[in-house]
Amino acid sequence: MSRTLFVIPFGALLALIAGCPEMADPNAMPPLPAPVLASPSNIPADIYSGTLDITVTVRQDGTLTTDMQSIPFTIVIDQDGRFLDADGLPFVIYKVYYADANPLMLTLVSRSITVANEQIVLRFDLTAVADLGDVRGEFSGSQTDTLTFQADTNTIDFVRSQLYGGLDSNGVAVSFSTQAHATLSGN
Repeated sequence: MSRTLFVIPFGALLALIAGCPEMADPNAMPPLPAPVLASPSNIPADIYSGTLDITVTVRQDGTLTTDMQSIPFTIVIDQDGRFLDADGLPFVIYKVYYADANPLMLTLVSRSITVANEQIVLRFDLTAVADLGDVRGEFSGSQTDTLTFQADTNTIDFVRSQLYGGLDSNGVAVSFSTQAHATLSGN
């Protein structure tokens, strides 16, 4: 039986990092409780930009592949110290977000948003569906975003970690790990 190496193009990895706003798909999953707005933080309103360093590790059929990239990255914090999504709205608990990056489709469900003064921690359940023609896979796991404001430098330390896996259509176990970090400066 031939095995196809599960390779995710870098453009798809950007969608994993950037995310996309919610799109209506009532059949995607069971209903969630009503969305809940997180508490305000003490992070000052601003547009924070910098370079996001990304390390993606894929383990498939005993083979480990690592890719490292750096991309420009920007986030927005509103007047209430809330992290805004791609629609310019604050992230909320129990909302579904989608990221479409051919060949990947990600579904993120925000499960918690913890706010402690100058830090915001968002936790998501993550499902990724990939279709590479001769191999397909549906994978599940989690994503955590941590934003920590550094007042002395007017920067946000942004850390994202993703861990998800499952079986591809050939019955091969595949796991993904993404670690991303940026020091983002306010304007």
